[in-house]
Amino acid sequence: MTEQVMNFAGDALMLYWIEAESGDAVKLPFPSEAAFESAQDWYNHTSNSKKKMIKFCRDRNVVLDDPTGENVLLSGWADIAMATYAWQHCDTDMISVIAMLAKEIAND
Repeated sequence: MTEQVMNFAGDALMLYWIEAESGDAVKLPFPSEAAFESAQDWYNHTSNSKKKMIKFCRDRNVVLDDPTGENVLLSGWADIAMATYAWQHCDTDMISVIAMLAKEIAND
């Protein structure tokens, strides 16, 4: 779903939003639908692994671990990883927003 939002300068931005597969109705922003599709390609690439995606996010201070159990990932972890990847290639400042949303999912 694409929605228009305003930045601090009052300029309109178009973001692409998906609902994280966490069951918590948390929506994750992507820079665009094309960025979401690129992130899906990254996620599905054969040379990528769950371990590499977790490290990619951890290196950017996005925690995918579920606090309720050892060696358990958050529900919706793949969506969070894809959003982290998308923002890494567009606006790295937004990765902190993704990290905050991951914490919200972890706390629910």
